[in-house]
Amino acid sequence: MGCDNVIITAKNLPEIFAMKRDYTLLKEHSRVMDTPYGHVISENLELIKGITEPELSNFSLEELENGRRLAEYIETTTLVDGVI
Repeated sequence: MGCDNVIITAKNLPEIFAMKRDYTLLKEHSRVMDTPYGHVISENLELIKGITEPELSNFSLEELENGRRLAEYIETTTLVDGVI
């Protein structure tokens, strides 16, 4: 998920909020954190936090709320080999 030279715009927020939701569910309802993938998921959630948390984000509250609302309609692929 982390990558230099990437521009994230408000159009990307719904997918980012959907990823946050799905990573959180995966973390809460599986043992993925006990695997080597757990570290990757933790890193991704920290990156997402910097984008989606109002006190850390460069996006306005309106943009964040709109992204959060639109994320309800997005499915992401957060498959982790052999863990689910």
